[in-house]
Amino acid sequence: MFNNISRLSNKFTVIGTIIGFSASIALLSVIILLLLMNGGPMANLINWFEIPVANIERASKFYAEVLGGELNQMEMMGTKMAFLPMDGEGVGGSLCQGDGYKPTTDGAKIYLNGGEDLNTPLSKVEKAGGKIVMPKTKINDEIGYMAFFVDTEGNNMAFHSSK
Repeated sequence: MFNNISRLSNKFTVIGTIIGFSASIALLSVIILLLLMNGGPMANLINWFEIPVANIERASKFYAEVLGGELNQMEMMGTKMAFLPMDGEGVGGSLCQGDGYKPTTDGAKIYLNGGEDLNTPLSKVEKAGGKIVMPKTKINDEIGYMAFFVDTEGNNMAFHSSK
């Protein structure tokens, strides 16, 4: 891999020199290109999602109970937000209440990580005020399982897990 980086770096240095950029800028371009090609910052097509809610407090309580983690709330640019729990880096998301955010069962379906076994969060959905609309269902051996539910705000949501 180092040889490939070196060859690409030389090519970008030549190109960078011809068009007036320094070799360091050209090398930085190579590094960014390699990160993008090898699962770097663009490893996921989706990097953020927002779940529309009518009542941020009610929705925060629901997702905290179902997901088993605290949601940190803040207001940003006139929108009330509650950030869903996540470990480390990866795709994150939040609940959003404000202009332009309308809960619906007709929108895109977001599959939340159901952990090791989606039965764990799914078992908390109805106790927290949501409704299970499709129980845990096997997709196939390679992909795992899914389940659909409607949250307290009326959003059609899903869980996914390998077991």
